[in-house]
Amino acid sequence: MFLFRSLFWLTLAFLVIAPAAQVDVEETARTAPWAVLNAVSTHVPQIRCESLECEATRAMLTAATSRQAAAVSQPMPELDAEDGDVLAALITRIAEDEANMVAPRPLPRPASL
Repeated sequence: MFLFRSLFWLTLAFLVIAPAAQVDVEETARTAPWAVLNAVSTHVPQIRCESLECEATRAMLTAATSRQAAAVSQPMPELDAEDGDVLAALITRIAEDEANMVAPRPLPRPASL
């Protein structure tokens, strides 16, 4: 989160300081998350740790970047919105999926307890 906040404020400062610079903001917004994920996944495993706190943080960052990369790469689902209301189509689709779910049943307690 710190990296994303830093990226936001640095980008905002750059736009204020150099408004005449030719920067494709849309392309930067599209590629910035991948750049952060690549930097973290490349450099974090190379850190040498001497404390348990450092090891735990490194493991957490490595796991988060690997899980996040998989989540970001999945495309948005296509929704059939007949009247153009994508939110209503998404709510309807979720309601249909929840209606078809089977709730897990608890296991009975053994008689020996």
